[in-house]
Amino acid sequence: MLTGGAAAGVAGAVWGSGLAALRNESAKFYAASMGANFFLLSSTYIALDEIIADKLGRRDITVSSAAGAVTGGVYAGIIGGRVRGLQGAVAGVAAGAAYVVGREQFDRWRLSKAVERYEEKYGTAPAVYYPETKLLVEGKGPVKQLDLPSLLPASAKVSDEEIERRIQARFEELCRDDANTGMTEK
Repeated sequence: MLTGGAAAGVAGAVWGSGLAALRNESAKFYAASMGANFFLLSSTYIALDEIIADKLGRRDITVSSAAGAVTGGVYAGIIGGRVRGLQGAVAGVAAGAAYVVGREQFDRWRLSKAVERYEEKYGTAPAVYYPETKLLVEGKGPVKQLDLPSLLPASAKVSDEEIERRIQARFEELCRDDANTGMTEK
């Protein structure tokens, strides 16, 4: 989340500097303002996308569109009211959907180029199915899926009895420590 937010912040700062140069305004102000706005919007979008995908157990165009709708709607609504909030939600849906479509097209292009290069060098490549892009791609090796830990804490299901047992154990431990501390001070 922070990497994506930082990258968007840098892109916003560069965009702001260019806009300031065109408008003959303060480049520092525009770069800082737009960089902060891009960072805030992108990190919120990324966090919502992660949360929704984690809760639904899938990552597709509807998840990204929902994250875009909430992000765009909330921020535009804060700035300009209900009508702007609705416009921001629609723009967020479009941005989220465009992100997913662009990512899938890039993955298809990247995998097809890799297959072309492999076949030029080694001949016909064995077929491997890549579920992320829903393509039958020629390639060698396991399915490319990075298993990175989530930034969100996992929700552990703990029974009421276990919670009560832990509280009692901790209470007894604190009482023992208090009794031992009281004996050594005297």
